[in-house]
Amino acid sequence: ADPMALSAATTARQNGEASDNALRSIEEELNAYAIQEAKKAECPPAQLLAYQLWVALHCFSVYVDVEAGNTLNTPRDHRGRDRRLPFLYSPVSRTLQQRV
Repeated sequence: ADPMALSAATTARQNGEASDNALRSIEEELNAYAIQEAKKAECPPAQLLAYQLWVALHCFSVYVDVEAGNTLNTPRDHRGRDRRLPFLYSPVSRTLQQRV
C-alpha cells in the first residue's frame, strides 16, 4: 500500500474519525458519476470496470496529494462548509473542479 495513504488513514483513526468525507466523495464518484461519465466518453459497457478503476486511481491520487499537504490547481468556486475535494478534471481550464 502507498505509505501516504496509510499515513492518512492512521491519522484519521488517531483523531477519532470513524469515517472520512473525502472517501465518501470517492465512493460517490465511482458509483454514481463514473457510469455517467463513461457513457459520455462512449466507453463500451464491457470496459466500465476498467474505467471505474481509472477513476479510483485518479481520486485516490488527489486524496493523497491533499493529505500530504500539496496544493491542487483548482479554482475555488465553493466556500464555506462545502469542503469536498475537486475530483472533476476540466481539460479546457486544465484544473480540478468540484461537482455542483
